[in-house]
Amino acid sequence: MTKPIEKLTLYCFRGASSKCEIVVDTSKSLVMIFGENGTGKSAIADAIDFIANSALGCLEDRSIGSQKHSYLPTIGKTPSDLKIELTAGGACWTGKLSGRSAQVTGGSGKLRARVLRRAKLLQLAEAEPAKRYEVLQGFIDVTKVEASERTLRDAVRNTDASLKEAVAVLEDATRALTELWKKEGSPDNSAEEWAKKKSEVDQSHLKKRVEYLESAVQLLDTMSTKRTELDNALSVVKDRTDDLQAVNNEIAALPQISGAQAVQLVELLQQAQAVVAEPNDPATCPVCEQPVVAADLRKSISDRLSHMSSHQSLAKKRAQAEGNRIAATTTCRTATSAYIKAVRAAALKIKEKPRAPAPAASVFWEQHEVFLKDAAEGDEHLPAATAVQGQLALTYPANRGDFQSAQADLNQYNAIKGHYDRIVSNRDQASKLDALLKRLKLALEICEDTRKKFTQAVLDGVESEMNTFYSIIHPNEPLGPIRLSMNPNRRGSIEQDATFAGHAKVPPQAYFSESHLDTLGFCVWLALAKRDQPKETIIVLDDVFTSVDGVHLTRIMQLLTDVVNDFAQVIVTTHYRTWRDRYRLPYGPGRTVQLLELHPWSLNRGVGLSTTKLAAQEL
Repeated sequence: MTKPIEKLTLYCFRGASSKCEIVVDTSKSLVMIFGENGTGKSAIADAIDFIANSALGCLEDRSIGSQKHSYLPTIGKTPSDLKIELTAGGACWTGKLSGRSAQVTGGSGKLRARVLRRAKLLQLAEAEPAKRYEVLQGFIDVTKVEASERTLRDAVRNTDASLKEAVAVLEDATRALTELWKKEGSPDNSAEEWAKKKSEVDQSHLKKRVEYLESAVQLLDTMSTKRTELDNALSVVKDRTDDLQAVNNEIAALPQISGAQAVQLVELLQQAQAVVAEPNDPATCPVCEQPVVAADLRKSISDRLSHMSSHQSLAKKRAQAEGNRIAATTTCRTATSAYIKAVRAAALKIKEKPRAPAPAASVFWEQHEVFLKDAAEGDEHLPAATAVQGQLALTYPANRGDFQSAQADLNQYNAIKGHYDRIVSNRDQASKLDALLKRLKLALEICEDTRKKFTQAVLDGVESEMNTFYSIIHPNEPLGPIRLSMNPNRRGSIEQDATFAGHAKVPPQAYFSESHLDTLGFCVWLALAKRDQPKETIIVLDDVFTSVDGVHLTRIMQLLTDVVNDFAQVIVTTHYRTWRDRYRLPYGPGRTVQLLELHPWSLNRGVGLSTTKLAAQEL
């Protein structure tokens, strides 16, 4: 059970830059905290809201970005410096910041408190109906019902999208199947009947035939490709052999000595030159072992090599030509092996199902039985491979045509079956989704209608007391009964209407003064607060009234006096000095009020307050 607040202590919370302790006299049912603007009234109300509702207080109603929690610590302080301690009924709660959220520990259950601020009052009195509904949600707890509505609304949207998709697929498949049916001459009674019969035919033999023909055509293509590669390789071998022969012819055409001798002489002279090269200085010739002068021998060798440059060039050319011929021969050998392998694979595949004008007679295959069974891929099999290829090439057009025809038949079957299956499955799915969508819409309608009726019942339940409160503040004024009603055509929207000067059902915002709208919002809020366990609830009015005159303020004070005992505690903050002065009088409402007064604020001092002296004390 919520008890009156006994003590509230703030540490680095909002304007409380230093420790601020507020001790409450629980024998007084109403606490008024007076202070000029900027002295810390809202900080006190926000601290109670923080502990009771884990709320960020008045910052929630301000446009200061998404980091609102970062402005709760006193400017220059960190979130870890912030702390609030609240004691009520002997229990103590402690509030701190944890990331972006309030963290409240201790106590013996949750403290119940409702805080009304000027911003909320304006939303109740002047805002759009949807905003008014948002404010009243705190009193009419239908959050779980609204969560169910959101889930149902999402389900309706998703189911509707799935239904549209299924219908679109159904229409596309039907259109495509109809076109195929018409191309076939519109057999049977309908496209679906025709497609059903076609789909029920076993096509396994057709699939196997397509697989065989596709493999045969690919092997024949590979065989042809490998033959082309072999022919190219043979041509390159011939060219490289011709290049080598041309070089040998050049060497043979050299004068005086044969080309071979010239080459040998060049090689000998190069070796001799290396022996006698400086700094070597032999006394005898390394070849004939006769006495020589080394310098003369070097000059002689150099002159001979200079004359033999043609032989030297041809020697290099012949070596390069021989290397090219060897490389071409190696490539040709590889191409021969690949070609023979490709011919053998194609022949074995065609032999499975001979096709005219292929060599269907067994004599042909017997003639090349050794070639087909032998795994060797050398040149000795080249003649047989060439002969087999010549015969297999004759089968290519027929096999290619058979493959294309069989593939077309299979494609048509797949298309017909695919369209038919999509029609059947999506028609069934569309039917189920349509039925589900209707049920979901009905469930959503029931849920919304039930919530609206429940909310309207709550509004109807407080209407009488709300008008009673309003008549206390505005007696004998031409303001008839005020009504709050849920808009049946909106998800969450509360309309207001009233009687003014004998005209019924007019919007108060159009005719009421600012003061009348303020008090209207207050009466709505107070009636709702009194509806829900008021004895367990502390209400806080944070500087709410700024537009009422002295006469109406007196009536508001009397109204609070009348209802104060219905709540666990009433706390009022105000900068309205007239209100504070009237409570200082030793008669009337002031007898049950504790008056506290805030001192001027500074960052060094923070929020400070003291007990206001009553008029009798000053006398």
